[in-house]
Amino acid sequence: MAFAEMEKDLGQEKLEQLDAQSRLETLYRYIFDEASDSLKSNFSSILQVYIDQAVQLILNKYDLPSKNLQELEWLSGLGQQKAVPKAPVTSPVLFANGVSSNFATCKLLWESVNILTQRSDLQWQPDEEGKLTYTSTLKDGRGRLIFWVTDSPEEQYPEALAGEAALAVIETFDIRAACMHLIYAAHVTTLDRPWEEEFVIDDAQISSYLGLDKRKDLTKEQRLKLIERISEQPAQILTFLHWPQQGNIESFYVEKSRLWEVAIGYHGQRDLFGDIKCTGLTIRCRAGMWAKYFLNKRGSRGGQRFLSIRSPLKNPPTNHYPCLATQ
Repeated sequence: MAFAEMEKDLGQEKLEQLDAQSRLETLYRYIFDEASDSLKSNFSSILQVYIDQAVQLILNKYDLPSKNLQELEWLSGLGQQKAVPKAPVTSPVLFANGVSSNFATCKLLWESVNILTQRSDLQWQPDEEGKLTYTSTLKDGRGRLIFWVTDSPEEQYPEALAGEAALAVIETFDIRAACMHLIYAAHVTTLDRPWEEEFVIDDAQISSYLGLDKRKDLTKEQRLKLIERISEQPAQILTFLHWPQQGNIESFYVEKSRLWEVAIGYHGQRDLFGDIKCTGLTIRCRAGMWAKYFLNKRGSRGGQRFLSIRSPLKNPPTNHYPCLATQ
């Protein structure tokens, strides 16, 4: 209708001389300034319908009628909004030279790899309290490593599990959790006192190490959930350590404690409507008390502690990621 009136008033020849943008601008100006009263009335009616539909859409999407004044102010940007969780600064990436990286190695760490990869195929037995344990002997039976599993690694004193509950946790262990364990073992070598200091890594670093950034079948949310799961699993291992005397190093005990202390935090950004959208996660990790005896650089110089750091941990080729075969 608007084009018909505009063509009648302006003429077909004049309209054809205008480009598309100019013709559209002329149409808008004609509707609001020069069109007949009946056309303006029809246009206003159509516009009101669209406005009503848009308002109803917003009301339904954000359930505005049920919101209180504080929530409405927050949505409109007038009220105080929750701070968006910021991503902390991460530790330097591994494989800085593109080829290799130092990593911590001792029998305790390698037996932990066995637990994460062989799971219930190992010889798990109940201890005197009925908790399920895996035991490894040291130095002709003069020392022992004892391992348990827990489903509450975030607790300061997590409880070891027994029977079917322990087996259920063990069966969830993913081979990629063993890779995370080795990533942790590499990062702690950069710290002076890794049983007290923490390192920080994020999902982008982990995705690169494990090749998850190449997985086109995973959504962002699925990738973050996977990283969260495999990052926590090494922390579900508890350990007791009795090491016999070896040379100048006296025998020592490490009471039942966590292998790794892991805390996972999500961070994000606010979208157009004020909702906080998750964009990534960060892992803060600290070694258990075992590191005081095996990664004590100062103690090793005095011949009182081991220093279990080896090199190199190889960086896999760009097109080969050993963890991709396990779903």
